[in-house]
Amino acid sequence: MDIFYTLQRIYGYRKVYKNWFNVIIKVKNGENQIPVILRGKKEEVICILDCVTALVTLVQDYNF
Repeated sequence: MDIFYTLQRIYGYRKVYKNWFNVIIKVKNGENQIPVILRGKKEEVICILDCVTALVTLVQDYNF
């Protein structure tokens, strides 16, 4: 994995989640149920790992 891809991925997490740092730590640890706060929302919801990574991929691939 090169550094450009890693930085781009981190930027994707920052665009999607208010608590992006905590989300990245939990993804790195392999937790399956991750509490997230989406940008523009106030309440915390629980997403599974696949959902968390899919949202970031969607934002990155389609430049939302």
